[in-house]
Amino acid sequence: MRERRIITRCIIVILLVMVLGVLGIVNVAADEPGGPHVISGIVYTSDGKNLGDGHEGAYAAVIIEHNGAKSTYEDPNGLDRDAEDNYWYVVTIPAGGWDIDDTYWVWVDGTGWGDENFTCRGDDDPDVNSWQIESLESERRDVRTGDYNFKPLIAIIFAIVLAVVGIIVGILRPLKIPFSGRPQQPADLVEEQTIVGEAIIPEPLAEKEAAPAAEEERICPTCGGKMEFIPEYGSWYCYTCKKYPDEEEAPPPPEEELPPPEDELPPPEDELPPPEEEPKSEGGA
Repeated sequence: MRERRIITRCIIVILLVMVLGVLGIVNVAADEPGGPHVISGIVYTSDGKNLGDGHEGAYAAVIIEHNGAKSTYEDPNGLDRDAEDNYWYVVTIPAGGWDIDDTYWVWVDGTGWGDENFTCRGDDDPDVNSWQIESLESERRDVRTGDYNFKPLIAIIFAIVLAVVGIIVGILRPLKIPFSGRPQQPADLVEEQTIVGEAIIPEPLAEKEAAPAAEEERICPTCGGKMEFIPEYGSWYCYTCKKYPDEEEAPPPPEEELPPPEDELPPPEDELPPPEEEPKSEGGA
């Protein structure tokens, strides 16, 4: 009897050692880079609140970049809800699919509670949306749904736009549009101005007499005929008298072809000159 008890105890010890050895091998394999790696955590909304009711089974996955290639590993059950109404994702990266310092991202479909983008951000640091595997142990990573926090980037862009607008205004403000009008000058010094290109050349009043109105008429004091104003000389001229009645010493007007008087016109070809008077005979009555 005693020998049987000893044998039975030895068998039990051997079995316990074997069981513990198997468990130890599994645990060691899970901690080695060649074994599986578990990433899990609680999912919150983009503003850090609980998801609420009705989101069990929502899509969740981990994207990991390993050896230059990206792979996606999904949570087979989707989000699970615990007794404290927290929603968990649990993703297992298989052996050979990860290594220390590999970068990974967490994806959760947040459209069910109003967050459109799948890429999650860190719950402890909302400005971070990617992480690195730093140890052999399984890790917990609580996340918020929604993409990277763009508020700082928007503020930088707005500041750049304001700076560019300020530079443009500073460049354009000193520019002055050239004045296209005429400068005011005393009426007794200048009658009118001539614009040559952008220069304004005044014409003195003494050099030119203003032309009379078109309706004005003058009668020659000599012959009583109508006179005409000659702008080149600023005087009235009588074509009948062929002189300037007001200014006897004024130069003659420019030559102008005028029709000859009617009494000097040659007779028409079809008209014959009047016959000469017949001489009277000496013996006539």
